[in-house]
Amino acid sequence: DAVSARRRIIRTALCCMLAITAGAALLAYPLANAVVYLLFGSFEHAELFLLSFLGLLSTALFEIECGYSVITKKVWSYFWLSLAKSLILIALSVYCVVCLALGVRGIFLANALAFALLALVRGIMILRAVGFGFSPALSKQMLIYGLPLVPSAVANASLSVIDRYFLN
Repeated sequence: DAVSARRRIIRTALCCMLAITAGAALLAYPLANAVVYLLFGSFEHAELFLLSFLGLLSTALFEIECGYSVITKKVWSYFWLSLAKSLILIALSVYCVVCLALGVRGIFLANALAFALLALVRGIMILRAVGFGFSPALSKQMLIYGLPLVPSAVANASLSVIDRYFLN
């Protein structure tokens, strides 16, 4: 049936994205020093790189989850998610920068925390709606199709995060 096939696709896609995000997050920490040293010639900004990369991962996961609202034609759900995103991001940014006096680090931390929280909540909501499950055959097809698109997507998304550093 078409509805169960759609749910299987959504479940598998979400599980794949969670696994890829978790794997990338685990690799981010050990690679942060090496990447920062190659880019800047010192280890000074490794923490900022790590926070921006984690923010990028959680942002990507959340945006994919927001796509669920679009494909299921739940406009109000998308509206409330967007509003929550804005309010949480503003609140955490002000808290980290002003209250905790973290400066630029606070912006990156707020971004990573806000999108991680939103991705977690939205992921749970989606899995409650479609159930939890995974299709290895379907995930293989998805990865064969989607992996070649990842480098350009990461480059485009990173531009929106990296420019904050250079503006300061």
